[in-house]
Amino acid sequence: MLDPNVQTRIEKFAAVFHSYVCNVSSVDLGPDAKRYRKILYFSLLEALSKARYPTRRPGNAFSSFVVTCCGWADGDKVSLPHLVAALERTAEPAFNDLRDFAYPELKKWGSGGPLWIDRDLDKADVQQRWPKNGAAAALKIPELDLNWTALQHRDLLYSYRSKLSHESRQPTLSFEEPADQRPYYESVEPLGNPITEWHLVYPSGFLAAACRTGIERLKVWLMAESKDPYKQFLFGRFLIEKLNDPDIKVQNPFA
Repeated sequence: MLDPNVQTRIEKFAAVFHSYVCNVSSVDLGPDAKRYRKILYFSLLEALSKARYPTRRPGNAFSSFVVTCCGWADGDKVSLPHLVAALERTAEPAFNDLRDFAYPELKKWGSGGPLWIDRDLDKADVQQRWPKNGAAAALKIPELDLNWTALQHRDLLYSYRSKLSHESRQPTLSFEEPADQRPYYESVEPLGNPITEWHLVYPSGFLAAACRTGIERLKVWLMAESKDPYKQFLFGRFLIEKLNDPDIKVQNPFA
């Protein structure tokens, strides 16, 4: 049975994060508001993912959270433009069959947009065609040290977050409108280049919706597991978190 005190703390935790999302979506952030909102939404998603997966590496916790708790089914899809770009950069013959499959698929896209990312490849379509290194392990593209999982949207979104949060730059052109709620591609045809460039857009509205869904699904999970969300974090005065862990005892006290 759920402890009433734990229930109260879960409800408080969810309410606080809902207020954060509301504030981020409504505060005036000036002419570069889209960029700042995304950075703030990413910060909230990382905190929520830590509450759900406190022992996992940040990237793994984040990608698992946006797919599982935010209900992002397309997060497991493999980005076709990223796959083709990766295949263009390897001479490894083991990838020829996958190249013969992927290139015609991208040609079908033509140009224009927006194209929603549900047009991208199911992971099974790529996984079964990706060459193996020995009995089971996926062969990495040697020139890039890359395997197919890095091309899934769950990982691409984290890469996008890293560039935006740590370098304050969006790696792709942003065509988004305030009402946009779904990730999509928009085509660009550079002057003098006959090849269409597909730019991937993760709108701030999509991140806001992911936060709201994630909060509610995390709340349900915390209630079912009787977990206090605040105990998933090591609070304290030290910036090295393990120094705040009460289970790691002081053995040689400073006097």
